[in-house]
Amino acid sequence: MKNAQVEKDEILALTAVVLKAEVVSQKNYTSSDAFGIEVTVRLEVDTSVLETRLKKVLEDKPHLEQLKQARIREKELLEKIVVLDKENRKRGKSDQKAANLKY
Repeated sequence: MKNAQVEKDEILALTAVVLKAEVVSQKNYTSSDAFGIEVTVRLEVDTSVLETRLKKVLEDKPHLEQLKQARIREKELLEKIVVLDKENRKRGKSDQKAANLKY
């Protein structure tokens, strides 16, 4: 908590406790300048255990911290994906230019 308020990462960590997620489908695709993954997920909020689970998580500070750290790591990895995607696009354009010069 910060200034008697729950931080954004804590909110995201707490939502992970009450959500049931199921990956319905996953499709990898490429285009001339990008690589992507399309994921369809079914989410279900389990309100029947919401109060007890949230109390338990809030009382278990080490577990809450682990959830926050996992969320931070996820954010870092997503940022790296964006950077690598940009580099890949640049490399693809460079490769295309080189191929055009050969002919």
